[in-house]
Amino acid sequence: AAVQLKARFRLSILNPLLISTICIILTLLALHIPYEEYKKSADLLSYLLTPATVCLAIPMYRQLSLLRRNIAAIMISIVCGSLSSVLSVLFLGKLFRLPEEHILTLMPKSITTAIGMGVSKEAGGFVTLTVAAIILTGILGNMLAEQIFRIFSIRHPIAKGLALGTSAHAVGTAKALELGEIEGAMSSLAIVTAGVTTVILVPLVTAIAFCGKRKLFINLKEDASDFLCYDSGSKEDLSQDEKKEKTLAAFASDRKPGPDSRGGLCLRGWSGGGDRSRHRPLAKAQDESARGG
Repeated sequence: AAVQLKARFRLSILNPLLISTICIILTLLALHIPYEEYKKSADLLSYLLTPATVCLAIPMYRQLSLLRRNIAAIMISIVCGSLSSVLSVLFLGKLFRLPEEHILTLMPKSITTAIGMGVSKEAGGFVTLTVAAIILTGILGNMLAEQIFRIFSIRHPIAKGLALGTSAHAVGTAKALELGEIEGAMSSLAIVTAGVTTVILVPLVTAIAFCGKRKLFINLKEDASDFLCYDSGSKEDLSQDEKKEKTLAAFASDRKPGPDSRGGLCLRGWSGGGDRSRHRPLAKAQDESARGG
């Protein structure tokens, strides 16, 4: 029905995915159906997402010769698109003074959900909000693609396909397939390449933007994923144990010792407050410090 509605009125706002999402939300609210129950009933459709995504390789295979002829330009375009997506989130987040975890949540917005959830979790973002941002990005890309192409006079099918796949993942690819087989093939390639590129870029950009090169890392256990860092550029002349003690004190006081905090404290993987069960090594080290051991 949503597809027929869009075909009749030819309005971008009548996007089938957007209309379907709104209808499902209204139905769940009106009938007081818990999300958990809805999710159980939709598990089969979620399972079919994997083979549906694999099927996107078919148009790409059909355009293999075109892909080979333009491989350098295609790869550079996808990498630049992924980099601009991550950096634009960082820049706007800093401009509007968003908390660090919110910026990390939005960084994977332009890649497919399966990859974006993992990137957000590892970076320290909110996975559920990342999923919402990814869906919204895809819907907006699908809705606005043709208008943007018209405004900026983008007519080449390869450029259209790469733009949709890099910026709007699978939902954008659905739009690319509507535009043509070449657009669909290029968009299918962009989904995979942009996903891999973003997985590499987000940790690098995060490390540079939020911890910097002037950090002295303090391991609390052998696993390098659980550590604290203290700004070695601080004017205070502190020993290693004193730096550790100051960082643990910030952890105990429930304040976020981010890179802009006075004294240069930075607690990797924790954003202040909330559930500390994920950081048992830190809590254990804190207890040992309090006992003098």
